[in-house]
Amino acid sequence: MSSNTSPVLTRYGAVVPDEQAFYACSTTPLEVTGWLHPFRRHEAISFAPSSSLNEWHPGFFQTQDTSSSSFLIGFLSGGLLVQEKSAMTAVGLLGIGAGSQVLDLCAAPGNKTAQISMLVGETGLVVANDLSKSRLGVVHGTMDRLGLSNVMTTAHDARHFPIPTSGFDAVLADVPCSCEGTSRKYPDILRRSNEAERVRLVNVQKQILARALQCVKPGGRVVYSTCTYAPEENEAVVNWALGHAPSGMKVQLQDVSVPGFMVRPGITSWSGESYDSSLSRCARIWPHENDSGGFFLAVLERLPDSMSDQSGREGNLEMPTPIEVSDWPWKAYGFQEEDLSPWGIHSFSRKYNRLVRAGGFEVLGLPAVAHGVSGLNLKSEYPKLSTALTQKLGRFAKINIAEIDPSSALAFFNRESIPSIRTAIGTSESNTVIVRMGGLSLGLATWDAQAELLYSKFPKVWGGLTVSDRM
Repeated sequence: MSSNTSPVLTRYGAVVPDEQAFYACSTTPLEVTGWLHPFRRHEAISFAPSSSLNEWHPGFFQTQDTSSSSFLIGFLSGGLLVQEKSAMTAVGLLGIGAGSQVLDLCAAPGNKTAQISMLVGETGLVVANDLSKSRLGVVHGTMDRLGLSNVMTTAHDARHFPIPTSGFDAVLADVPCSCEGTSRKYPDILRRSNEAERVRLVNVQKQILARALQCVKPGGRVVYSTCTYAPEENEAVVNWALGHAPSGMKVQLQDVSVPGFMVRPGITSWSGESYDSSLSRCARIWPHENDSGGFFLAVLERLPDSMSDQSGREGNLEMPTPIEVSDWPWKAYGFQEEDLSPWGIHSFSRKYNRLVRAGGFEVLGLPAVAHGVSGLNLKSEYPKLSTALTQKLGRFAKINIAEIDPSSALAFFNRESIPSIRTAIGTSESNTVIVRMGGLSLGLATWDAQAELLYSKFPKVWGGLTVSDRM
């Protein structure tokens, strides 16, 4: 052991496999990882095959070059999401599919919310909750950039989230923690050691996990996850939950297996305290065994014969009638109503309507911070679609379309004037066209027929980035 190895790490020397490799890896920078949007594939967004992780998470990528044209086009078109690969493991354990209704209790920054959204599809529903409305701003940016119309955000203390009568199909409790497993990205983590803060966190974690179990329906799963190594925040919290389930509720742990990862079983004792033997069913992801960050996973199933106390429940998951879209200016771009049947609109703010899943988001009667993605700009002089809506639905347009070559894509994102390969002009008086690249919709531009040029209207700030600064 090096004399300068952090005590944050050395406290785990007795439980980590190959502690010297663990210490060395924990200060080695990570490559950028993430996944490609399954519905926004394009040859210009290409990465070399990374590993067997593609079998576990289709579209997984790993790169050292985030300034490449492939990466920038992918990011700005909503074609990829950056996410640390160990953090990508939790969502696959929820046991969900198309149409599922899922609660993400501690959602910001929204990467796991996006994964859930893709799995449940347009007929499913995701409630992305976070205590901080400002942190939800990042989630909203991801919703717009990836076109997540099936997501609703709420701002509740996760410990007191309103309990639904019928429950969610699954709940993700990716709780606040001491974040020791992120040291490869945030080295300052290794200079912190605050036991008083850990005690506070553990109390919060227990309450969040207890609330998650109350919010999931019998037969559903709760995935509890952290990015820390501390048994106090991991196995000890889960062990506590097994012994403190509400009256009548039966909970058991499920085995955790993640294809493509080396996972180690949860530990059953720490610092003189013993846990239930079933805690070995949990999983620890050590960074040196996976070239990743550190992560902890537990899958708790609420058994179907559970007859727990129903007091304190505050509503039901409802599926209201679809919202009509006929008053939107679809004809300006040749949209057909059958193309748009999975969606509806919601008048949510003074500036934009919102595109949402058909059926809307009448869930629990909760006040939402946001629904779906930004839609029609209500303050524009002409029917102007948002960039988010253009990227999501532009593939359905049949008129007022400009096709560009991939070599012009970065210039378009940088708001430069560019030539069009082909322009299909309809009846729009504004000469505003949807810019596409081989079927991938990028945004809006003004078409100058005399100069035969497109003048990009791509936003200056998109996905939290000042676009010109990255070019």
